[in-house]
Amino acid sequence: MDIKDSNTEGYTLTSGYKRYEAGTPNISGAIGLAQAVKYLDNLGIDVVFRHEQKLTTRLLEGLAEIDKVNVYGPQDTENRIGVVSFTIDLIHPHEIAYLLDERAAILVRSGDHCCIPLMKYMGLENGTVRASLYLYNTPEEVDLLIETIKEIARTV
Repeated sequence: MDIKDSNTEGYTLTSGYKRYEAGTPNISGAIGLAQAVKYLDNLGIDVVFRHEQKLTTRLLEGLAEIDKVNVYGPQDTENRIGVVSFTIDLIHPHEIAYLLDERAAILVRSGDHCCIPLMKYMGLENGTVRASLYLYNTPEEVDLLIETIKEIARTV
């Protein structure tokens, strides 16, 4: 909250949008955001989107072939972005994340992903593993992820 005036009796808040912008604006963040947008604009957002779709399709198809792996969300790229949540029967999501890191230096998120009500609704008390794909990922990295998940699923 931004304070317009204060005295020993109390204070008066600034009106309008400035009321909620106390302190120094995040100038370096704004500059960084502008450069990121410029970078993506130069690449072409359609190029980024197609690359992400290609990687996501590769991952979804690979995971669909592995016994004991359950993928959550749409099974096609028309209705999803490059984020794929999954579980492996009888293995805690945190254990899967640990094994992916230990075996292949693959970093993923695991747990409830700040959506506990959804996880409860879906009957996923331990949450899921979430892999995120983007511009900087390669098809070879997706293949490594699939192969490592295959190895982990074989242990069950």
